[in-house]
Amino acid sequence: VDEENDFVVSVAKTESSDSIFVDVDTDKDGLGDREEQELGTDPNKKDSDGDGEDDNVDPDPTNPKVFKGSDLDNDSISDAVDTDLDNDGLYNWEEEALGTDPRKYDTDGDGYSDKEDKFPLNPNKWAEEKVLGVKIESEPEEVATTTIQEAPAEEEIQEYVPATTTEETNKAGTLDFLMDFFAILVVVVAVLVIRGKMNKKPAGRKTK
Repeated sequence: VDEENDFVVSVAKTESSDSIFVDVDTDKDGLGDREEQELGTDPNKKDSDGDGEDDNVDPDPTNPKVFKGSDLDNDSISDAVDTDLDNDGLYNWEEEALGTDPRKYDTDGDGYSDKEDKFPLNPNKWAEEKVLGVKIESEPEEVATTTIQEAPAEEEIQEYVPATTTEETNKAGTLDFLMDFFAILVVVVAVLVIRGKMNKKPAGRKTK
């Protein structure tokens, strides 16, 4: 391979003779353009399948899920090109800005991923404090005010009359009925007594 002149020298041997030919290597991946056409790779790309490995070292240069390198989060994306190495939902550059480890799903080890953890560097704190599901936020202090209500006019003042229940009303009606009944009974008895006295005849005197 001559990287300066962008070509590959290949030697092909047969039973009858040896042949030598020069093949151009446009993308400088160590494979000649003719060979890349036979492999099905792109002669203009060093890494045809985009898995981070050049076509000449890639075990399957047309399949991005097949590569020699590592795959930390087992997502079938080579770590060489994986933008989220630990698969925690944060890009590698976001984790670098936050100070978290792009190769650890849970940097502080509190059981919450770096993305869902509100405090990804504090193992003793992971969520904003809440009371009954309501987020606590500081609010401006309110100035206390006093409301003065005017006294009601005389015509609006009414005497309080306690409400009576149906049971109480029935008891009062029964008592009134009994009192009326006994009053009538006393009158009737008195009339009968007077009539009895009037109807009684005086005894006659005896003569000598």
